[in-house]
Amino acid sequence: MNKNLEILEKQKKQDQLKQEVKNYKKKLPSLLLLIVFTSALILYFFEDYIFSILGTHTLIKASFFLIISCISVILFSFIKIRQKEKETKSIGIELYNLMKLEVKQK
Repeated sequence: MNKNLEILEKQKKQDQLKQEVKNYKKKLPSLLLLIVFTSALILYFFEDYIFSILGTHTLIKASFFLIISCISVILFSFIKIRQKEKETKSIGIELYNLMKLEVKQK
């Protein structure tokens, strides 16, 4: 009976991790669009202030910052997704070991 409860707990944990991975993958494009949109709005509304701080080539520097921020968001998301997938896989291996049949030798 204790083995069944442990199997159920691990299955719930595995399903939860799979759902989290699915949510991360689903939210990534919208997060990138949000970053691009907010940076464009900041550049539009605070153009004079940003120009006084960054000087000439403001658009190039802002584009560089935008590219770096998008790459970092993608990188951290993939790291988090890979970590959750590894955890899911290890739980799957544990479940396999718990549920496999033990053959007794005669």
